[in-house]
Formats: sequence, structure tokens, C-alpha cells
Amino acid sequence: VSLLLMGLSTAVVGVLPGFAEWGWWAPVALVVLRVCQGLGLGGEWGGAALLVAENAPAGRRGRYGAYLQLGPTTGFVLANGIFLVLQLWLDEAAFRSWGW
Repeated sequence: VSLLLMGLSTAVVGVLPGFAEWGWWAPVALVVLRVCQGLGLGGEWGGAALLVAENAPAGRRGRYGAYLQLGPTTGFVLANGIFLVLQLWLDEAAFRSWGW
């Protein structure tokens, strides 16, 4: 259920109409979908931690468990870094049309 919640929420975010089409309902829908993504992530976190801890080699459980914590953080940093590079590299018209 949590994987389905995460997957469907992410897919709907990808096809969500913008403010011009839906008005204020677009940001409201986006916030609701992001909350659903967070619930899906929370549902999977415990299972992922258990899977990592049970399958890690002896003496390496802490290191393997750290990878679980580093995954989302690394993704957030990389996504924001790419966004910053695009914002600095593109002119305003290109950034508004496709860069964001």
C-alpha cells in the first residue's frame, strides 16, 4: 500500500495542471499529493531499515544503516544543486519555459 501510495502520488504530481488551469486548487492538490508521498515514505522506512540491518554483514550494520539515511539527503542535495546550476546557467526566459 505504501509503495502504491508513493507511486501514484508521484505520477499524479507529474501530470498535475498548473495554476493557470486550476487556480488555487493546483497548489492545494500539490500539497495534498506531497503529504501522500510523505506517508508512503514513512510506511516504507521501517521496512527498509529492517531489511538493511538483517542483510548487512556482521560488523557493518551501522555503516549499511547509514546508507539508508544518506539516500534521501543525497537526492535532495543533488536536486537542489542541479536546480541552482540551471538557474545560474539559463537566462530568465529559458529557465521559466523549461528549466524549472
